[in-house]
Amino acid sequence: MTKMEYIISMKKTVIIHSNIHDFMKKYGKPAIAEIDKVVDILETIGTGGLYIKSLRNQIFEIKNGRIRVLFFYHKNNIIVLACAYLKKTQKASTSEIRKAIEIKGKLEGEIK
Repeated sequence: MTKMEYIISMKKTVIIHSNIHDFMKKYGKPAIAEIDKVVDILETIGTGGLYIKSLRNQIFEIKNGRIRVLFFYHKNNIIVLACAYLKKTQKASTSEIRKAIEIKGKLEGEIK
């Protein structure tokens, strides 16, 4: 099974995929702070926030500063943070979208 960390909230459950942990290790404290803000937003507001954009295959992007986090819903009440990257262009990273779609497919097979 894929290595993940579970954060339980009264409203939502947010799962952080190991890709996000790798991103935070690579970019350090600023990235950790930005990801923490993303988790707080998703736990309290959900996906109704202004910084959230639907991409494709039910993958969403949330923006926080220069960091973009791709996520998806699993079984309607679980939010899975799949990938993160630094914004370099106006468009979402197609390679990161592909990673998120792959993670989503694997989780749908593993978590029932």
